[in-house]
Amino acid sequence: MLRNGRIKAEYEFDDGRADLYIGERQLYVEIETFYGTGDPISNKLDYEGIDGTLGTLRKCRSMGGHVRVIVVLLGLHMLLYLRELLELKRIYKTYYNLDVEFCTVDIENKRLVSIHDILKQLKHLKKELNEKLREVAEP
Repeated sequence: MLRNGRIKAEYEFDDGRADLYIGERQLYVEIETFYGTGDPISNKLDYEGIDGTLGTLRKCRSMGGHVRVIVVLLGLHMLLYLRELLELKRIYKTYYNLDVEFCTVDIENKRLVSIHDILKQLKHLKKELNEKLREVAEP
């Protein structure tokens, strides 16, 4: 897909560059780590520097139209910032018409796992854990 141009790597647009761009789907993919960034929400994703540099999502706001962005994160980073990422997703949809999906990588099955799938798994694990705790607590 890279060879025939359907997927473009390091794709340049007005306010920045996307790691990957799939034109027929109007989909931008950004691969991020939060190491060494301090607060990753304000210093990496929603950043606007005094020098004009823009964070991952901030640079996508100016694109106009219906734009989709997938931000691929390490699983640990997604878990650590789950609440903030969900709020950022809501804000960008509500105020900037930007569909943001946060995902992590399932290496074993070679697929992306969305933040919503992670939430479902966490709720399922919580339910199972509560059931086990009730079993242990009952005489």
